[in-house]
Amino acid sequence: MEGDAISPEVMARQYAAMEGWQGALPRMKSVDVPTLHICGDLDHLAPWETGRRMAAEMPMDELLVAEGFGHGFPYQDPEWLWEPLRGF
Repeated sequence: MEGDAISPEVMARQYAAMEGWQGALPRMKSVDVPTLHICGDLDHLAPWETGRRMAAEMPMDELLVAEGFGHGFPYQDPEWLWEPLRGF
């Protein structure tokens, strides 16, 4: 989408924040509500494999991989997102 490019400065700040993150995986088992975990298969910031590991730790998680989408899939195709949300 035109105008949606992320600036190098924003990307640098995002990567710096990710480097310092210790992760939430140990806390996932304590999530006790139904959760819909949607990951883009082309996401380079939060790869879907990470989402799969998180979903495996959450007792009531449903994982949906959005094929052909990256990190910003809700903005890339918001209409696509409505169907799984309605069904959840």
